[in-house]
Amino acid sequence: MKEHDVRIISENMANLAEITVANTAADLGSEWLKTDVKGEVCRIQANEGQITLVWPIDITVDGAAIPAWNGSSDSEMRVQVFETASGGSPIYDSGWHYVASGPELEHYDFSQALNVNTFAYGATVSCLWVPNIAARRVIIQLRDPEATFLDISKVIVGATLDFQGAAYGTSAGTNDTSNVVRTAAGELRVDQGTISRAMELNLEGTRPEDRSKITYLMSKGLGKRHFVSGYSREGDLTLTQELMMYGRLTSIPTITHEMFDWDNVRLPFEEW
Repeated sequence: MKEHDVRIISENMANLAEITVANTAADLGSEWLKTDVKGEVCRIQANEGQITLVWPIDITVDGAAIPAWNGSSDSEMRVQVFETASGGSPIYDSGWHYVASGPELEHYDFSQALNVNTFAYGATVSCLWVPNIAARRVIIQLRDPEATFLDISKVIVGATLDFQGAAYGTSAGTNDTSNVVRTAAGELRVDQGTISRAMELNLEGTRPEDRSKITYLMSKGLGKRHFVSGYSREGDLTLTQELMMYGRLTSIPTITHEMFDWDNVRLPFEEW
Protein backbone atom coordinates (compact mmCIF):
# COMPACT_ATOMS: atom_id res chain seq x y z
CA MET A 1 0.00 0.00 0.00
CA LYS A 2 3.05 2.28 -0.01
CA GLU A 3 2.02 4.01 -3.23
CA HIS A 4 -1.29 5.22 -1.75
CA ASP A 5 -1.37 8.46 0.18
CA VAL A 6 -2.49 9.04 3.75
CA ARG A 7 -4.23 12.41 4.10
CA ILE A 8 -5.35 14.06 7.33
CA ILE A 9 -7.27 17.34 7.66
CA SER A 10 -6.46 18.45 11.19
CA GLU A 11 -7.54 22.10 11.12
CA ASN A 12 -11.11 22.41 9.89
CA MET A 13 -11.44 25.83 8.28
CA ALA A 14 -15.19 25.34 7.85
CA ASN A 15 -15.56 26.20 11.55
CA LEU A 16 -14.33 29.72 10.70
CA ALA A 17 -16.48 30.18 7.60
CA GLU A 18 -19.80 31.86 7.06
CA ILE A 19 -21.97 28.91 6.02
CA THR A 20 -25.27 29.16 4.18
CA VAL A 21 -27.61 26.34 3.17
CA ALA A 22 -30.92 26.85 1.34
CA ASN A 23 -34.19 24.97 1.88
CA THR A 24 -33.47 23.69 5.38
CA ALA A 25 -36.00 22.42 7.90
CA ALA A 26 -37.04 24.61 10.84
CA ASP A 27 -34.39 24.63 13.60
CA LEU A 28 -32.16 22.35 11.47
CA GLY A 29 -30.16 24.98 9.64
CA SER A 30 -26.52 25.54 8.74
CA GLU A 31 -25.49 26.36 12.34
CA TRP A 32 -25.42 22.62 13.14
CA LEU A 33 -22.66 22.04 10.58
CA LYS A 34 -20.09 23.46 13.02
CA THR A 35 -20.87 21.24 16.02
CA ASP A 36 -19.09 17.98 16.87
CA VAL A 37 -22.25 16.09 17.83
CA LYS A 38 -23.21 13.60 15.13
CA GLY A 39 -26.89 13.72 16.08
CA GLU A 40 -27.11 17.49 15.49
CA VAL A 41 -27.82 17.79 11.78
CA CYS A 42 -28.60 20.29 9.08
CA ARG A 43 -31.56 18.96 7.09
CA ILE A 44 -32.04 19.91 3.43
CA GLN A 45 -35.68 19.28 2.51
CA ALA A 46 -34.93 17.79 -0.89
CA ASN A 47 -32.72 15.09 -2.38
CA GLU A 48 -30.32 17.73 -3.73
CA GLY A 49 -28.75 20.83 -2.18
CA GLN A 50 -25.61 22.85 -1.68
CA ILE A 51 -23.48 24.18 1.15
CA THR A 52 -21.74 27.54 0.58
CA LEU A 53 -18.74 28.50 2.71
CA VAL A 54 -17.17 31.99 2.61
CA TRP A 55 -14.04 33.35 4.36
CA PRO A 56 -12.82 36.98 4.67
CA ILE A 57 -9.21 35.90 3.99
CA ASP A 58 -7.50 33.27 1.83
CA ILE A 59 -7.55 29.71 3.15
CA THR A 60 -5.84 26.64 1.72
CA VAL A 61 -8.11 23.93 0.33
CA ASP A 62 -6.82 20.40 -0.24
CA GLY A 63 -10.10 18.64 0.35
CA ALA A 64 -13.76 18.91 1.32
CA ALA A 65 -15.52 16.24 3.36
CA ILE A 66 -18.87 15.35 4.87
CA PRO A 67 -18.02 13.01 7.78
CA ALA A 68 -21.61 11.89 8.44
CA TRP A 69 -24.74 12.10 6.29
CA ASN A 70 -27.50 9.84 5.01
CA GLY A 71 -26.12 9.29 1.51
CA SER A 72 -26.85 5.98 -0.23
CA SER A 73 -24.64 4.15 -2.73
CA ASP A 74 -26.19 6.35 -5.45
CA SER A 75 -25.21 9.61 -3.75
CA GLU A 76 -22.99 12.13 -5.53
CA MET A 77 -20.89 15.12 -4.51
CA ARG A 78 -19.38 18.11 -6.29
CA VAL A 79 -16.90 20.72 -5.03
CA GLN A 80 -16.34 24.15 -6.57
CA VAL A 81 -13.57 26.48 -5.36
CA PHE A 82 -13.55 30.25 -5.93
CA GLU A 83 -10.77 32.80 -5.64
CA THR A 84 -13.01 35.56 -4.29
CA ALA A 85 -15.68 35.60 -1.60
CA SER A 86 -18.24 36.98 -4.04
CA GLY A 87 -17.96 33.99 -6.35
CA GLY A 88 -17.82 34.38 -10.12
CA SER A 89 -16.23 31.61 -12.15
CA PRO A 90 -14.71 28.77 -10.11
CA ILE A 91 -10.96 28.22 -10.29
CA TYR A 92 -11.60 24.53 -9.67
CA ASP A 93 -14.63 22.34 -10.31
CA SER A 94 -14.50 18.67 -9.40
CA GLY A 95 -17.63 17.79 -11.35
CA TRP A 96 -20.07 15.22 -9.98
CA HIS A 97 -18.59 12.07 -8.40
CA TYR A 98 -20.16 9.03 -6.77
CA VAL A 99 -18.78 9.24 -3.23
CA ALA A 100 -20.27 6.26 -1.37
CA SER A 101 -20.61 3.44 -3.88
CA GLY A 102 -20.00 -0.18 -2.90
CA PRO A 103 -18.10 -3.10 -4.47
CA GLU A 104 -17.95 -3.10 -8.25
CA LEU A 105 -18.69 -6.21 -10.30
CA GLU A 106 -15.11 -7.52 -10.31
CA HIS A 107 -15.14 -7.56 -6.48
CA TYR A 108 -18.70 -8.84 -6.21
CA ASP A 109 -19.44 -11.76 -3.89
CA PHE A 110 -22.76 -13.33 -4.88
CA SER A 111 -23.57 -13.95 -1.21
CA GLN A 112 -23.76 -10.18 -0.69
CA ALA A 113 -25.69 -7.30 -2.25
CA LEU A 114 -23.93 -5.54 -5.11
CA ASN A 115 -23.04 -1.83 -4.75
CA VAL A 116 -23.89 -1.52 -1.04
CA ASN A 117 -21.49 0.93 0.58
CA THR A 118 -19.54 0.22 3.76
CA PHE A 119 -21.74 2.66 5.65
CA ALA A 120 -25.01 0.80 4.98
CA TYR A 121 -25.59 0.40 8.72
CA GLY A 122 -24.20 3.77 9.81
CA ALA A 123 -23.55 7.32 8.68
CA THR A 124 -22.00 7.78 5.24
CA VAL A 125 -18.60 9.48 4.99
CA SER A 126 -17.75 11.33 1.76
CA CYS A 127 -14.76 13.32 0.56
CA LEU A 128 -13.36 14.91 -2.59
CA TRP A 129 -9.73 16.02 -2.83
CA VAL A 130 -8.73 19.36 -4.33
CA PRO A 131 -5.32 20.23 -5.88
CA ASN A 132 -4.05 22.63 -3.15
CA ILE A 133 -5.80 25.93 -3.90
CA ALA A 134 -5.98 29.25 -2.06
CA ALA A 135 -9.63 30.24 -1.86
CA ARG A 136 -12.22 32.42 -0.17
CA ARG A 137 -15.35 30.59 -1.27
CA VAL A 138 -16.20 26.88 -1.55
CA ILE A 139 -19.48 25.33 -2.69
CA ILE A 140 -20.24 21.70 -1.87
CA GLN A 141 -23.17 20.16 -3.73
CA LEU A 142 -24.84 16.88 -2.75
CA ARG A 143 -27.54 14.81 -4.39
CA ASP A 144 -29.09 11.40 -3.84
CA PRO A 145 -32.01 10.08 -5.93
CA GLU A 146 -32.81 7.56 -3.19
CA ALA A 147 -33.39 10.23 -0.52
CA THR A 148 -36.37 12.42 0.34
CA PHE A 149 -34.19 14.75 2.44
CA LEU A 150 -30.48 15.13 3.23
CA ASP A 151 -29.26 15.05 6.86
CA ILE A 152 -25.71 16.42 7.19
CA SER A 153 -23.91 16.38 10.54
CA LYS A 154 -20.81 18.41 9.72
CA VAL A 155 -18.73 19.87 6.91
CA ILE A 156 -14.92 19.83 6.77
CA VAL A 157 -12.71 21.95 4.49
CA GLY A 158 -8.99 22.58 4.80
CA ALA A 159 -5.39 21.73 4.10
CA THR A 160 -4.05 18.21 4.54
CA LEU A 161 -1.11 16.62 6.26
CA ASP A 162 0.12 14.16 3.63
CA PHE A 163 2.13 11.01 4.33
CA GLN A 164 3.90 8.60 2.02
CA GLY A 165 1.37 5.83 2.61
CA ALA A 166 0.16 3.27 5.09
CA ALA A 167 2.04 -0.04 5.19
CA TYR A 168 0.66 -3.55 5.42
CA GLY A 169 -0.48 -4.06 8.98
CA THR A 170 -2.91 -1.14 8.83
CA SER A 171 -6.19 -2.31 10.36
CA ALA A 172 -9.86 -1.37 10.38
CA GLY A 173 -12.42 -2.71 12.81
CA THR A 174 -15.37 -2.09 15.09
CA ASN A 175 -15.67 -1.29 18.79
CA ASP A 176 -18.76 -2.80 20.44
CA THR A 177 -19.52 -1.92 24.08
CA SER A 178 -22.29 -4.54 24.40
CA ASN A 179 -22.11 -6.79 27.44
CA VAL A 180 -22.68 -10.48 26.69
CA VAL A 181 -23.40 -12.83 29.61
CA ARG A 182 -24.76 -16.34 30.02
CA THR A 183 -27.34 -16.94 32.74
CA ALA A 184 -27.35 -19.81 35.22
CA ALA A 185 -29.98 -21.46 33.02
CA GLY A 186 -27.59 -21.36 30.08
CA GLU A 187 -29.34 -18.60 28.14
CA LEU A 188 -27.26 -16.00 26.32
CA ARG A 189 -28.21 -12.43 27.25
CA VAL A 190 -26.97 -9.30 25.52
CA ASP A 191 -27.02 -5.85 27.09
CA GLN A 192 -26.81 -3.87 23.86
CA GLY A 193 -24.19 -1.11 23.85
CA THR A 194 -22.83 1.28 21.26
CA ILE A 195 -20.96 0.37 18.08
CA SER A 196 -18.25 2.55 16.54
CA ARG A 197 -15.58 2.20 13.87
CA ALA A 198 -11.85 2.15 14.63
CA MET A 199 -8.67 1.91 12.61
CA GLU A 200 -4.92 1.92 13.11
CA LEU A 201 -2.62 3.32 10.44
CA ASN A 202 0.77 1.66 10.24
CA LEU A 203 3.13 4.37 9.00
CA GLU A 204 6.14 2.13 8.66
CA GLY A 205 9.11 3.78 7.04
CA THR A 206 8.20 7.38 7.83
CA ARG A 207 10.70 9.81 6.34
CA PRO A 208 12.23 12.80 8.21
CA GLU A 209 10.07 15.24 6.26
CA ASP A 210 6.94 13.54 7.65
CA ARG A 211 8.08 13.17 11.24
CA SER A 212 7.20 16.76 12.16
CA LYS A 213 3.65 16.19 10.89
CA ILE A 214 3.28 13.21 13.22
CA THR A 215 4.61 15.14 16.21
CA TYR A 216 2.14 17.91 15.31
CA LEU A 217 -0.75 15.42 15.49
CA MET A 218 0.57 14.09 18.81
CA SER A 219 0.80 17.60 20.24
CA LYS A 220 -2.93 18.13 19.66
CA GLY A 221 -3.74 15.44 22.24
CA LEU A 222 -6.61 12.97 22.47
CA GLY A 223 -9.42 15.54 22.42
CA LYS A 224 -8.61 16.90 18.97
CA ARG A 225 -10.69 15.55 16.06
CA HIS A 226 -9.19 14.95 12.62
CA PHE A 227 -10.56 13.86 9.24
CA VAL A 228 -8.45 10.86 8.22
CA SER A 229 -8.10 9.04 4.90
CA GLY A 230 -5.71 6.09 4.94
CA TYR A 231 -6.22 5.24 1.26
CA SER A 232 -6.99 8.38 -0.70
CA ARG A 233 -6.32 7.44 -4.32
CA GLU A 234 -8.66 5.68 -6.71
CA GLY A 235 -8.67 1.92 -6.45
CA ASP A 236 -10.37 -0.31 -3.91
CA LEU A 237 -13.63 1.47 -3.08
CA THR A 238 -14.44 -0.50 0.06
CA LEU A 239 -10.91 -0.08 1.43
CA THR A 240 -11.15 3.67 0.82
CA GLN A 241 -14.36 3.75 2.88
CA GLU A 242 -13.03 1.50 5.65
CA LEU A 243 -9.95 3.72 6.12
CA MET A 244 -11.78 7.06 6.07
CA MET A 245 -13.32 8.66 9.16
CA TYR A 246 -13.66 11.74 11.30
CA GLY A 247 -12.36 10.95 14.74
CA ARG A 248 -9.63 11.24 17.32
CA LEU A 249 -6.54 9.43 18.45
CA THR A 250 -7.31 6.82 21.11
CA SER A 251 -3.78 7.00 22.51
CA ILE A 252 -0.67 9.08 21.94
CA PRO A 253 1.64 6.96 19.78
CA THR A 254 5.38 6.51 20.10
CA ILE A 255 7.71 7.18 17.20
CA THR A 256 10.33 4.46 16.86
CA HIS A 257 13.55 5.65 15.21
CA GLU A 258 14.67 2.56 13.27
CA MET A 259 17.44 4.30 11.30
CA PHE A 260 18.72 7.84 10.84
CA ASP A 261 16.10 8.54 8.13
CA TRP A 262 13.56 5.81 8.83
CA ASP A 263 10.89 5.96 11.57
CA ASN A 264 7.93 3.76 12.46
CA VAL A 265 4.68 4.86 14.10
CA ARG A 266 1.14 3.52 14.46
CA LEU A 267 -1.74 6.01 14.65
CA PRO A 268 -4.88 4.57 16.32
CA PHE A 269 -8.15 6.41 15.56
CA GLU A 270 -11.78 5.93 16.53
CA GLU A 271 -14.71 7.67 14.85
CA TRP A 272 -16.59 10.54 16.47
